Amino acid sequence: MKSGQVMIDDCNHYELEKMVHEIHPDLIFAGVRDKYIAHKLGIPGKQMHSYDYSGPYAGFNGAMNFARDVANALTTPAWKLITAPWEHQGPK
Repeated sequence: MKSGQVMIDDCNHYELEKMVHEIHPDLIFAGVRDKYIAHKLGIPGKQMHSYDYSGPYAGFNGAMNFARDVANALTTPAWKLITAPWEHQGPK
């Protein structure tokens, strides 16, 4: 990994939420429950345990499936409609 990159394995929901508020990741690879925490916080999440209704990710074709799914997660226009909690300007 390059300097400044972060990888965390098996964090709980509190730790995930705290990490998102501090690091502001572009994408979160997670399990079935954590994916929805990421979405709630306005971050695209990719569920890794059941391929998120896509996949499989094994072999060359799997790598192509994975690349497509990651590209779709990062470029989906819907994420531009969500305001992350740290971007709020205060009470409205």
